[in-house]
Amino acid sequence: MLEFLATVLPVLIFLLAIALVAEICDRVGVFDVAGHALLRLSGGRVLPLWIGLVLLCLVTTSVLSLDTTAVLVAPVAIAMAKRARLDPVPFAVTAVWLANTGSLLLPVSNLTNLLSSAVHGSPLQGQFTASTWLPALTASVVTVVAVAVFWPRVLKGRFRMPAAPKPRDPFMLWLAGGVCVALAVLFGLGVEPAWPTVAAAAVLTVAYAKRGRSWRKLRVPWVMALVVLALFVVVRVLGPLGLDAWLASLLGDGHGFGEQLRVAFVGALGSNLVNNLPAFLALQPGVDDGTGRAVSLLIGANAGSIVTPWGSLATLLWLWRCKASGVKIALGPHILRSGVLAAAVLPASVGALQLLPLS
Repeated sequence: MLEFLATVLPVLIFLLAIALVAEICDRVGVFDVAGHALLRLSGGRVLPLWIGLVLLCLVTTSVLSLDTTAVLVAPVAIAMAKRARLDPVPFAVTAVWLANTGSLLLPVSNLTNLLSSAVHGSPLQGQFTASTWLPALTASVVTVVAVAVFWPRVLKGRFRMPAAPKPRDPFMLWLAGGVCVALAVLFGLGVEPAWPTVAAAAVLTVAYAKRGRSWRKLRVPWVMALVVLALFVVVRVLGPLGLDAWLASLLGDGHGFGEQLRVAFVGALGSNLVNNLPAFLALQPGVDDGTGRAVSLLIGANAGSIVTPWGSLATLLWLWRCKASGVKIALGPHILRSGVLAAAVLPASVGALQLLPLS
């Protein structure tokens, strides 16, 4: 039980704290200012604007984690699209898809990567990026192509440059922006994210209240945190009752393309049923017999978890920020598009994995 709590509590604490940081950043105008900077760099053309967003998402996800992209970059994408009077949905979806599919490159890119590379005896210890760089690149390219195919008209043309935003409280704007930069540096250094994020949330909340704002009106996703906790508990309870054995049987034991693709699809299935973190923890013991199988599970748990809203913590946080920003995501079409993307990403990434000299 203590091991279970040690795994789950930091995840929930991080979820609530980073959500509070994002909420305050949104209210004081950080996302509007950052979005306007991207608009200026694009020169009034939509395609360069979107390409800039793609690059920002990939760098942020790889170095700072997919949750950072979902919570901090996605709101920037929404803000800049709104200011340019463009449909914000393709830009928001670009952020969440690349947050998940682009999170294979480094151990810090995703908590599943950290769990995989840190386990004693794991085939990925000491050789993570050498084992994942080509599948990571492939997943990202397929995702970019998918966005271009699904929204070809939105990405064409030009837009009128809006006026620069005028923040109501420059002090809070600079403080919140500085806190985001500090968190980014700490995440990039590999510091455990929960406690620095709690400190950041505390500093911003106190400053926000001291500047005459009501901290009681700040929105925190308590219900979402309870849902994530419930999913962890369900997997924890059902594991010894036969779930772990059943999942292990689904994984098989082969090392060829077909067997590795099977591992990826099982990882994606488990992730979309319950969430990729508990699913990964349940499945990981079944893939410690080879680097190719271990990477295949990560492909499924990271890139394949995009289908359902609860498939990854990043997607949950993204949906919450979309709602807070007034962007309505039609779940039916989104799940359908995400399913098509997952069905393309998994075989492409596992196929790329075959080109690497892995066991």
